[in-house]
Amino acid sequence: MKKVIIDFEDSISILYMNENSSIEAEIDKWHAFDKSRVIQYVELEDNAVLPDRHYRRAWCLMGDKKIGIKSDIAQADALERLRVQRNEALVKFDVPFLQALETDNTERLNYLKVQKQILRDKTEPLKALVLSQFLDSDEINQLKKMEKLS
Repeated sequence: MKKVIIDFEDSISILYMNENSSIEAEIDKWHAFDKSRVIQYVELEDNAVLPDRHYRRAWCLMGDKKIGIKSDIAQADALERLRVQRNEALVKFDVPFLQALETDNTERLNYLKVQKQILRDKTEPLKALVLSQFLDSDEINQLKKMEKLS
């Protein structure tokens, strides 16, 4: 089975094809609706497809017929995953916060404000992270760790 990567303006697609299939026919079959966006396509080596699809949206075609991971897209995806977790955690403070507000419990209110701010600040290290243009395995692992709330 041969693998062909199709490079679009903003993403890539991988086709797994029979050896006797025509690349052009397969592109017509599977990408007829967005064929005008195809920049190029190349046949890939067996080891070119990344085993980890965690940052799949950030995949791009590298000049050496391999797949790379664009750091800006991967970082944005990690930040979004972290924000989802953070927002779920923030919601848990809503009822206790309102209860403290209604009962004028300033000590509890101040405690909850601090806890909520700690959660809001959880995204700052990830936003400040400086990465190379294309991620290496250490940067991928670092991003994965940072996108977890705990």
